Amino acid sequence: MPREVMLVSPTPLTMRDIAAAGAERDPNLGVRAIADGNAVQLVDEQGVAVLTIENSRRIDDSGDIERLLGSAPVVPPGSWWIDAIAPWGTAGARGVAFAQHLATELGATIWIEDGS
Repeated sequence: MPREVMLVSPTPLTMRDIAAAGAERDPNLGVRAIADGNAVQLVDEQGVAVLTIENSRRIDDSGDIERLLGSAPVVPPGSWWIDAIAPWGTAGARGVAFAQHLATELGATIWIEDGS
């Protein structure tokens, strides 16, 4: 089972955000579009996915966050939900570290569901 990563951001995630975070955090990662452009994968030097990030979705009802996570901080209207998945193991740890860096850069709140 992979690790689920969720971010709530004041702005939608863009490819520019991913590229900037990648240049700062882990410049050896590559980026490839998947699912007809509805998601991107960050891949290591061997092409192994370390993080899959879905397109941002606007949060119109902050109650949705509480329903999904059980409890959540107050989310300002107009925030954005970003889903990501990281595998277990070293590759996944690298992906989670990238997601944490990305959350900091975006001013986002992050949740990591890793079964612990």
